[in-house]
Amino acid sequence: MSALVLLLLVACAPPREPPPAVPAGPVAWSYIAAGSDQDGSRAHGFDGSVPAGAAIAIRSGGLLLAETVADARGRFDVRFGQADAVEIVVSGGGLAAEQTLQFAVRDLAAAREQAVVQRLAQTGAVPNHLLIPPAYALYDDALALVVNSGDNTVDNISLVSGSRAFPPLLLPEAAGAIAAQPFSAVAIDRLAVVTRFSQSGITLFEIASGQPLSAVDETEPLALATPFVSPTPVDADNDGATETTVSALVPRTLEGIAAVGDRLFVAAANLLQAGSPSIYAPGMVLFYDVVARSIVRADPRFATTAFLNPQAVVADAANAYVVESGVLDFESGRWQATSDGGVEIFDAVSLASLRSANLGRGAPGSAALSADGKYLYVGSLLRPHLYKIEIATAAVVRGPDNPIVLFGSDDSQSVFSLAAHPMGLVFASSFNTDQVFAIDTADDAVSPWPFCSPLQVGEGGIAFGGAQMLALRAGRNGVDFRGPDLAVLMSLAARIATIDTRYIMGP
Repeated sequence: MSALVLLLLVACAPPREPPPAVPAGPVAWSYIAAGSDQDGSRAHGFDGSVPAGAAIAIRSGGLLLAETVADARGRFDVRFGQADAVEIVVSGGGLAAEQTLQFAVRDLAAAREQAVVQRLAQTGAVPNHLLIPPAYALYDDALALVVNSGDNTVDNISLVSGSRAFPPLLLPEAAGAIAAQPFSAVAIDRLAVVTRFSQSGITLFEIASGQPLSAVDETEPLALATPFVSPTPVDADNDGATETTVSALVPRTLEGIAAVGDRLFVAAANLLQAGSPSIYAPGMVLFYDVVARSIVRADPRFATTAFLNPQAVVADAANAYVVESGVLDFESGRWQATSDGGVEIFDAVSLASLRSANLGRGAPGSAALSADGKYLYVGSLLRPHLYKIEIATAAVVRGPDNPIVLFGSDDSQSVFSLAAHPMGLVFASSFNTDQVFAIDTADDAVSPWPFCSPLQVGEGGIAFGGAQMLALRAGRNGVDFRGPDLAVLMSLAARIATIDTRYIMGP
């Protein structure tokens, strides 16, 4: 058996002992940081760190150094004098009793460096997607799934030891030696579903055995409500004849996938011809249900998208959010958006398109929901920019004209992935710089204290590894588990980096 099929994942260094556990209870101690930098010492609590209106006192050696009151989001921020360690005392705000915990005052520059705890290698060929199934997130040796487009596998890797827990899923070639080219996956309890980009299908499999349970291939043309006129003849319905007016289309180039319960939402980009210019038919969202460990088509089967080239899908309990990139072409020596893109919101029950937000030529490609469920943050595939959409109205709060800027370069940069943390942060991966940025959803500040600079997960520069996908581990670090809580897929380097935010946050 070849090394690519075995996909051996070996840690580059022995796992480091993670920071100690923190007490469970009404105060989320791992959402609080105490540290020092060039501006002095400070304590800061993010969303839900303490009850709203609670009183916070900072003490050292029996002396009161500072005090403040938490805001409506359960946040606080207070500066204090020089100290190596402090007691953070929380009272009021509905607490039955005063809560106290000792915090070391960290050197934040050192803490951010320590937070990148592990670099694991080797994934399979052309890794394209990463997820941490919630059903396996709280294990001591938590599991991540890696979708490898180059060798047609979905493998698994321990975030702590780097070893494999289960056999990988190996996707076979279709008739005509067409490789699966798996693109992305979503977990449903202890099962997962993966999209097959080149075979226009999806496969349901059992994570623990790597065995496929059910598969659906899109082979029948679906009627378009409005015919599409192609600039060159194409065979959109797979009948062997080409046409310029397309009234029916076999869905193809399946990419992003998300689940609301057992209901699946799959993005069909419908790329008819790659090149410059590329030709895209109207995009589609395909609807399926998982019933008795099998995939069945939902009714209706699909919806056409408001913008071309749907790529990513995320979901909450009520809706699916489809990121539609628009056409991206290589022109004048760089990638450029040549049509508008945006985000479309679909109801998880009726499957109706509820509303959409136009992001112009911003090339949206990834998304994450804020912890409070009010906003959708969207990453650009062509700029180091994030956009922000109000979910209730689809109003564009921060768009291409006033983006959230990760850094100043206007060169072609890609924010391939976002991950929202319950403490009120969104993490964003910068593909070209091998960095992970934190964005504070309270004010959209980039690299807020104590994440005062991006986390460097790769070499960067001309040897950059391509920080592509982010995956956040469910649960509260230090309470529900100890160890890495954020994984980063380095697609060019074909490895995974792991981040433990407890080196920055918590006692």
